Amino acid sequence: MLLCAIVFPRFDLRKPVAPCLGALGLTAWLLVGSACNYPKPPAAWSGAVAPATLSAAPAPLPVTAALPPPPPPPPKCEDLAENCSAGPDTKLSVGDSGAWFTPPEGWHYAHSAEGSIAVHPDGTAMMILEPSPDPSDIAPAVEAMVSQRGVKGLKVDKLKRRLKKPQQSLPAGEGSVDLWEVDKAQQGEALSLGDKGDGTLLVLVGKPAPEHTLLGIGFVTDAVGETEAPKIMASVQTLRGKP
Repeated sequence: MLLCAIVFPRFDLRKPVAPCLGALGLTAWLLVGSACNYPKPPAAWSGAVAPATLSAAPAPLPVTAALPPPPPPPPKCEDLAENCSAGPDTKLSVGDSGAWFTPPEGWHYAHSAEGSIAVHPDGTAMMILEPSPDPSDIAPAVEAMVSQRGVKGLKVDKLKRRLKKPQQSLPAGEGSVDLWEVDKAQQGEALSLGDKGDGTLLVLVGKPAPEHTLLGIGFVTDAVGETEAPKIMASVQTLRGKP
């Protein structure tokens, strides 16, 4: 059997490799080359794509949407500090009598079992209405009201003599409201509201229904009298004996 001599140039590229003679020589050369146990070429050389090693991705955590906080409860409007502001449709109850009225728009108001109050935001004007179980003794009740709200200078005896006849009456509900104005001209001494200045007091007795008699006061300082006094006059005429 003929063998093909294989010559390796050993770094000398000028020496030609001896030619293989015949098909037998080519076969022998292939057999020798396969016996060298060369490793397989990398997959990148052969064009094959090695399978990627995949790791299971962790399952996403459930997303819980943050719930908004519940809205605060509506104010009870039992204290002026709650800053409840009157609108055109506000119905302010007068104590537990069942009667009500609409305070001047934009004024702060509060109500309790004893009565109701509405105050201008800067404190220069106010209204107070209370149920009156005994309308025959108005003067002492008015004196207590003005004292509690910081109105000074009221001459109770002079007011009492004037209460036999109302200075003015206006329609209110099914009945009327009687009014008396008190200022320096009526009693010889000016009235004042704390540090807000001098002003005019309005005393009112309302009978919006036969079963309801209400007692109240209004007060405006001189600085806002022209704008706020008409609002009080309009408000007292909204008195109603039924909700």
